[in-house]
Amino acid sequence: MKLLNAIAIIVLANVGLGAQTYTERLQAAQPEIEKLLKSMEYKEVITKIKAILPPTIPEFTKDEVNPAVGMASLQEFGAIRSFHVYLGQAYVMAGDLEKAIDNFRKAEEVANVNASEIDVIIAPAVGNWNKAYETAQQGLEFLESFRKQKEELEAKGKKASKQEKDVLKKITENESKYAESAPEWEAMVERAPVILEQLSQLCETTKSEATRFAPAIADLQQDLKSEKETIESKFAGDKVKYVESVIETTENLASLKSVADKVKFLNRLLFLDPSNKAVQGQLNTILGKS
Repeated sequence: MKLLNAIAIIVLANVGLGAQTYTERLQAAQPEIEKLLKSMEYKEVITKIKAILPPTIPEFTKDEVNPAVGMASLQEFGAIRSFHVYLGQAYVMAGDLEKAIDNFRKAEEVANVNASEIDVIIAPAVGNWNKAYETAQQGLEFLESFRKQKEELEAKGKKASKQEKDVLKKITENESKYAESAPEWEAMVERAPVILEQLSQLCETTKSEATRFAPAIADLQQDLKSEKETIESKFAGDKVKYVESVIETTENLASLKSVADKVKFLNRLLFLDPSNKAVQGQLNTILGKS
């Protein structure tokens, strides 16, 4: 998001977005969301994000005349994607893998829209920066040419013909005019390649983001499949008995290294059997609530 935000500052000049955008909401909510995730308050994260997210994914808007409209949509969709990623992470840690998958799928859907639109959206900006770079470079080349011609003619001194003196006068006038724009051209020649590289990186990043969700979704689906097969084959589909067996096998919890992994493990068991006091007790102990 940082790269998109940086480029958007340049592209979105004088664009009025009206009410608070999802980009602004993400910027405002992100510090607290990350703090809540770190403190393992996953239900609070879920509640906070669900109060912000739109009920359905909005329409992606763009305008051939005004590329800033499309850039604004890229930002908005990027923010919505990030909200769904945070929500998916919170659901994983809270034990609801099914809803985690749903949110990662929504994040993937939003990311796919951005990936499909990015080339068209940034094309005008790429074209404008390329044109500005070429113009600036051409101006500096003309200026250098005038200066060389001027030096050659001035070197002739009194030997210069009247025609050459007239040419020298004209070249001097042109050099003076071009020299006024030289600082601006030099700045553009230096800046344009940087912006063009950033736009290229934005395009690559946007497309790669759309590919990151499939493996995570597949892993979660496999976890659910394995869990379901175990419950059905060993416990005749009885989730309560499955949870009892898992929590009574003490090495299951003991084998987990981090507190976060233990909390995720216990939250999944509680999701399957919210009434299991042994699981709740272990969770309370780990979280320091007992």
